[in-house]
Amino acid sequence: KNNVEAKAHLAQALTINPNYASAYYNLGNLAEQEGDRIEACDCFESCISFDPSNETALARLADAHVFVDLDDPLLARLASVAQNSRNIDVHYSIGRVYEQMAQYDLAWRHFTRANQLDKLTLPAYNRAVTDNIFQRIMSQCDRQWLKHYQGVSDDCVFICGMFRTGSTLLEQVLAAHPHFSAGGESEFFPRLVANEFPRYPTGLDSFTVEKANSWKTKHGAQQSKLFGDAVRVTDKRPDNFLHIGLIKAVLPSAKFVVTERDWRDVATSVFSTRLGPGQNYATSLEDIPHYIDLQRDLIDHWQSILGSDLIRIHYEDLVTRPQETISGLLGNLGEAWDERCLSFNQLKNTVQTASVWQVREPLHAKSVGRWAHYQPHFEKAFGANSVL
Repeated sequence: KNNVEAKAHLAQALTINPNYASAYYNLGNLAEQEGDRIEACDCFESCISFDPSNETALARLADAHVFVDLDDPLLARLASVAQNSRNIDVHYSIGRVYEQMAQYDLAWRHFTRANQLDKLTLPAYNRAVTDNIFQRIMSQCDRQWLKHYQGVSDDCVFICGMFRTGSTLLEQVLAAHPHFSAGGESEFFPRLVANEFPRYPTGLDSFTVEKANSWKTKHGAQQSKLFGDAVRVTDKRPDNFLHIGLIKAVLPSAKFVVTERDWRDVATSVFSTRLGPGQNYATSLEDIPHYIDLQRDLIDHWQSILGSDLIRIHYEDLVTRPQETISGLLGNLGEAWDERCLSFNQLKNTVQTASVWQVREPLHAKSVGRWAHYQPHFEKAFGANSVL
């Protein structure tokens, strides 16, 4: 509904000013979210025609475009701009294009440049501070703490885990099932945590049952307003793994699905994707494994407390043994297998994550072992033995 209204307003803006580049850029965003490559490319091209200096629009055009070979004129345009560009998105984008063309050294060169530039815009990653935060979460949110919060609630399914481990893909798979609706990356819990616990997890020791019930009521009202009461809603916010204990305190009936993947492929995908301020570890190949280790320890902690209410799904299993993996997950969630889950790529819904184009494709295992294309760079960062 919001996309329909947004398109109408943008179309009206263009009737007033047919040369309004930003309107075309935003229409390109909407087409991208809906998986319409042709429309997205047309809109980004229109934006560039009226604003030739818009390098980000060129990067988005390249992301939407399907490259066949190195002689593609769009690659020449992008490479020409990238030579002297400090635009972060341009370097990420051309890196992905060169990877598609199996030009892995060129791809890595641009990924490295993108991260060098991105790092300048982000707060510094502090390993000791991050270690401390994770340890405090585990110390505070233990089995005894969670016993204070009991009862029933909406049986939402929270999909979380490290970024770039297949969470968007899994949500789309479940969204193809008639009993689920994709909620996307809800801001409900991250916003409440930011407002109530600005130094999270500090303050959790004073979190009351009354406050938990208040949050539960607000969450139920929001879900009912957005999705009605007929389906189970998935909340696919990867970094909610930090808040699993708190979410379980608020929604005792909630289930959690944690997506996992070979850490080397995670590192490669994170390093080649612009994630934002909350993931400041992502710009350093040395810091990414440090964060992955902490995240894995925290998931182990949640598993020890929640048992079968936390289900771990491996990306490699999802793409190589899809029916077995998905039917097993559905069984754990109390749902029956549905063949439509394998046709998730035909959904006409809105996707607003970095995986927007990948989830419009059928399941494939092309990204399994992606890190091996860049093995020399891993060996340089960690030593040969650590990547064998």
